[in-house]
Amino acid sequence: MERMVELFIKNLQRKNYSKATISEYERELHRFIDYLKKLGKDFKEMDRFDVEEYIFDLNIADRTQNRALSVIRSFCKFLQDRGYITENPAKQVEFAKVRTKNPVFLTDEELTKLRKVLEAEKDDLIGLRNKTIVKLFVSTGLRVSELVNLKVEDVNLDDSGAVLEVRRKGQEMDYVYVNKKTTQDLAKYLNLRKKMSLSHNYLFISKNYRPLDRSNVYRLVKNIFFKAGIEKKKMGPHVLRHTFATILMKSNVSIYKIKRLMNHKQLSTTERYLHVVEDDLRKTVEEIDI
Repeated sequence: MERMVELFIKNLQRKNYSKATISEYERELHRFIDYLKKLGKDFKEMDRFDVEEYIFDLNIADRTQNRALSVIRSFCKFLQDRGYITENPAKQVEFAKVRTKNPVFLTDEELTKLRKVLEAEKDDLIGLRNKTIVKLFVSTGLRVSELVNLKVEDVNLDDSGAVLEVRRKGQEMDYVYVNKKTTQDLAKYLNLRKKMSLSHNYLFISKNYRPLDRSNVYRLVKNIFFKAGIEKKKMGPHVLRHTFATILMKSNVSIYKIKRLMNHKQLSTTERYLHVVEDDLRKTVEEIDI
């Protein structure tokens, strides 16, 4: 069984899945193998009820449960495509219905506080790095994984601003436009970064000149949010991405344009931000005096 998992992982690597995703798949599949071994079964002998019971026994949140099922479904499809099993038993198992929460975003007041903290950052390598990263999140809606994978050569500057060549989810390349204000800080940082001769060409680097990773970015953003006095439940880069989409929605930008800018695969994902407009409409109705 381990051999089939190994082949599956190699297939993911060939498809350029991220290291984080591959690690998650590998971890989940080894946990599933341990479960099947306790039942005394092989992949060829498992059925939908084995998968159902495994998912149920995990006793985890619905969203996490669905992620585990998605991994097993993908793996079983891999086995089926190669003739190792005749049917995909996981395909018959239904995903749990997840109640969608409204995205958390920064208010206008919080954005003003954040702006003041960013203005106080020094114009050295680290200060410019911090400013640029936060501004990129708010003005482009980049994901953390997309930001940390940017290389120096992925930044193209012109009179209109900047254009980033970004590797999106699923590893396809996309162009992301940066407004002029954010470009000013990005250009300053890029100028300092280009003067450094390092063994790698990643755009954003740590104090030790290593490429920033996801945990570095989370700590960086959390520290800036703390300085700005932003409440704890909102501390994270994903909040800045949600803020970008919310600003666009409030500005009456077409939901289809927002979907494109956010790089959402499904329109239903973008529709989560409609509650912002609905709240504004409710306030408008309340103002009617009769």
